[in-house]
Amino acid sequence: SEMKRDQISLPPLGKTKSSGSYLAGHSDNTVLQSSTSNTVRTSNTTTTVKTTNGVEQLTAKLKTPLALSRKGIASQVRKFATDTNNVWRGNQYEFEPSMSGRSTYVFCQKTRYGVIVDGHGRLEVTVRDDKVTGYTQTYATNITTMHRSQKLISAREAVLTLYRSNEI
Repeated sequence: SEMKRDQISLPPLGKTKSSGSYLAGHSDNTVLQSSTSNTVRTSNTTTTVKTTNGVEQLTAKLKTPLALSRKGIASQVRKFATDTNNVWRGNQYEFEPSMSGRSTYVFCQKTRYGVIVDGHGRLEVTVRDDKVTGYTQTYATNITTMHRSQKLISAREAVLTLYRSNEI
């Protein structure tokens, strides 16, 4: 291919095609605000809620950071984040390793139509020095599809298309 000819190597990319839809929803100002009254979750957290560009975001800082063992940090963070005693509606989020790093673990809100991958339905757990120190959370409500599901190209096709059009 053109990329090989240009001596560009890629990690293995998926060739599987899937489908998807545009989703619409709301960031209801009262949803996360009212969640801060959950005494189980707030017992070890200090929380603030602010709205920026119409998106409500909760920021929680753990008063006592949660120590993690060095092995399997991602699975420990996943267990913390999806436990509704720790995170409001945490069980409605799914871990997204491709969007995560060593200090920020990203979870996307699950809906009956699939997951929300933009900032409107996201949970980001912060880890520093092998400890969960806090998280930020957004939550979308009243999710609907904008049109029927459409076929999407594979990851491999996406990279090749971007390369051919000089976008990367």
